[in-house]
Amino acid sequence: MAYSISPVEAQDVDLLVRKVEFPAHQDSLLYRLMFPHPKEQQWELREDEIRWTIDGLLETVYQEDEALYKACGEDGLPVGLIGWTSQGAKGGDCIHSGPEFRGLVSQNGSEKRDKESSGVTKAMGYAVSHQSTWISSRLAHLSPLGITFMAVDPNHQRQGVGSTLMKSFCAYVDRNALDAFVLSSPAGIRLYSRFGFRAVGVVETEHGNFTSMLRTSGLVSGKTSSCPREQ
Repeated sequence: MAYSISPVEAQDVDLLVRKVEFPAHQDSLLYRLMFPHPKEQQWELREDEIRWTIDGLLETVYQEDEALYKACGEDGLPVGLIGWTSQGAKGGDCIHSGPEFRGLVSQNGSEKRDKESSGVTKAMGYAVSHQSTWISSRLAHLSPLGITFMAVDPNHQRQGVGSTLMKSFCAYVDRNALDAFVLSSPAGIRLYSRFGFRAVGVVETEHGNFTSMLRTSGLVSGKTSSCPREQ
């Protein structure tokens, strides 16, 4: 199956949250940090949490320093989401004029080993504040792009969606000679490592630890990017 990657528009947000972003992370470390309530209240508060997530994603769509891309299947329905932020206006430029990418799912099973729903989504509170502080104190001289959203519809996990999203992201940062940063949950480390991210620190929380990971641009380091060219 082929997946198309294109910018997220405001009209996409409700379906993206309900079909991709929220279900992909409702049992994750980040979810427990963002919504610290007893598990028995999960279904009672579900719609409020979804609406809160929709509002946050809509706000992100209109921010000039944010880029949001969705992956859609052949039927046109969204199956994945990736977003990143920069300290300049590069994210906004990418949203409005960036290319579309297409990626094919490998049939040999290698793509299916991905744990695409892992990693981090937009931590509008705890995780993003730590990410911003960490970048400011440790990586200010690099000004890396920070991955803030990464989610795959649970019904399409281990089918290459996450890898397709990461290939498009890596192609963008390498083409522009940029570095990249992410706070990864334990389950996301393997996927990010495959695309050149390396662990550079740990953010400890009462529910578990995030790993700070940095990717130095292939163009900057003189290495050839592992990401395919856009079609």
